[in-house]
Amino acid sequence: MSLLKKLFGNGARKFDGLSAEQDALLEQAQRTVRNYLENGKAFPQFAMALHSDERINSYLPSEEFSTERDALVGILQTLIPLARSGVITAAVLVTPIAPPEGFNESAAMFDLEQRGKPRFGAVLPIRRSASGIEYGEMTFRKMEPKLFAS
Repeated sequence: MSLLKKLFGNGARKFDGLSAEQDALLEQAQRTVRNYLENGKAFPQFAMALHSDERINSYLPSEEFSTERDALVGILQTLIPLARSGVITAAVLVTPIAPPEGFNESAAMFDLEQRGKPRFGAVLPIRRSASGIEYGEMTFRKMEPKLFAS
């Protein structure tokens, strides 16, 4: 198997460390990213949260934010009170990662967190080619809790 094929397979790797709720959020967030890209649009920074009544809501920063950092702060200012009050029980923050200069491989970063469960970061490589959009193998890393820190 070629290195390219290894790196850019179908991108459908499963990770056993996620809870069922984190897995559902990741799946829906990935679907959203793919829908943007397959319709020729860049995906924005956004979040999805699982509410205590089991519905999933999306959160997009308003257009008043001029930088990605400010947009992230705006999303967190919405999510933190919801997490602290128990309105939401899990969340995923999704951030586009632009390719470094001279490269054509970008990525989507997924920050998955749930009350009482480990927090994970996941990165999905994305490359545009003549044949369309190719997704690499998602990699995961355990991280310290932030949104649902005790």
